[in-house]
Amino acid sequence: MISRILRHNRVAGAVVIVSLLAMVAFKTSYQFPATSAQVVSPKSAQALEEISKGIAEITMNTSKALVLISVSKVSQNLRGYSDPFDPFGFGGLPQMPQPKQEGLGSGFFVDVDKGYIITNNHVIEGADEISVKLANGESLAAKVIGRDPNTDVAVVQLSDLKFKREGLGALAFGDSDALTPGTLVVALGSPFGLDASASLGIVSAVGRGPMQLTPLGNFIQTDTAINPGNSGGPMVLAYNGKVIGMNTAIFSRSGGSQGIGFAVPINLVRDVALSLITEGRVTRGYIGVQFRPLLPEWTESLNLPKGTTGAVVVQIAPHGPAEKSGIKANDVITELDGKAIKSIEELVNIVGLAKPGAKIALMLYREGKKLSINVAIGDWPGSNEVASEPASDEAKDTNGYGLEMSLVKYEERWALKIEQVASKSSAARAGMQPGDLILGINGYNHNKELMEKFRKGELKDTILLLVEREYGDRRSGVKGRERFLISLRSSN
Repeated sequence: MISRILRHNRVAGAVVIVSLLAMVAFKTSYQFPATSAQVVSPKSAQALEEISKGIAEITMNTSKALVLISVSKVSQNLRGYSDPFDPFGFGGLPQMPQPKQEGLGSGFFVDVDKGYIITNNHVIEGADEISVKLANGESLAAKVIGRDPNTDVAVVQLSDLKFKREGLGALAFGDSDALTPGTLVVALGSPFGLDASASLGIVSAVGRGPMQLTPLGNFIQTDTAINPGNSGGPMVLAYNGKVIGMNTAIFSRSGGSQGIGFAVPINLVRDVALSLITEGRVTRGYIGVQFRPLLPEWTESLNLPKGTTGAVVVQIAPHGPAEKSGIKANDVITELDGKAIKSIEELVNIVGLAKPGAKIALMLYREGKKLSINVAIGDWPGSNEVASEPASDEAKDTNGYGLEMSLVKYEERWALKIEQVASKSSAARAGMQPGDLILGINGYNHNKELMEKFRKGELKDTILLLVEREYGDRRSGVKGRERFLISLRSSN
């Protein structure tokens, strides 16, 4: 029986093989007809081929500067909710383990020798670990040199400078101020983790305001395909390969590219990056005024000419540049250095990007009368904190949480002031910063004895802190304070 089955299968196999050979013989007997149709003229074809070769060459060479950035961080819920019977909220609830988050982005070399890489702040913000994959395939750890949330610019440096430099290169800077709509550009990056990807398009518009993407800065709009993972990658000119922008965001209902992307102009990126590298901070213009947009229905009650646009001053920071120059609450600012102010964002952007020490002329209305006032731009009070990282390697981890603290009096009660935060400690991962005040521990507010035990490292395991932090309003420089909860786990 078995032999008959085998003989039958062999015969069947032979039939199948013969049938396949017949089909192949039948198909190869047909040839597509030759055509002499000419799609483009030889001259046009040659020109298009040269353009294609040029873009391919630019893409290949500029990709040598491109890096894939991988980050990981521990997710922290800093702000809790309030229980009327529990002064801290979450009191008595078990502490859940914090999930680890991972993300991908892009960046590009501006100095291969020193290992400097530029990327977006939102790519590396809050990262516990940063890994960079280079164009030559090598993957290395990196550290943050400085970052500026106001413009979404950050600089990282490879931790070990003894890396292979073969196959790598840095990009040359173009002039984004000279950019015009219609210019051909190539966007490079790692969309969805697909490293060394390129897309071709044009500049759709220039001078787009912050558009709620960042507190400060103008953007280049492009139809070049930009997707998640492109953030931090370079946008280069398609005719010479010079970088003119850094891919930052997309406008999309689906989460994918829909032909509207935005890049930070490279002139702004370069200035911010240089400040971060050389000074460790970014100087930010400040006049100490809080504004509200001027609504059309207010013009009559404020005795303003019909059609007036601008901003209404609602609050002035004490001893700030605005107060010193004589600006008062309810003044209506309509022009800045001769340029009409059409939106709050426009006014904030001009002042915020101005260099401290520069003088600007404000045209304003006060009680219906037109006035001109000169204001000397000040240094925004938060400029030092903006560029700095909250963690410090120099903090002594004596208490198991990575904190150096001092006992101080605050509002006639006791508090702990954070002096330094050790890098990669539980306190650093939780987002604690020098200058923070600890007002309560495990539900006990301003308890001096408990605070002293915590400062000396006598408290173990997980604790819950009530923290107060000073903040600065990026739009006006007016400061305030906020309170939130932080959970810490001892490493001892």
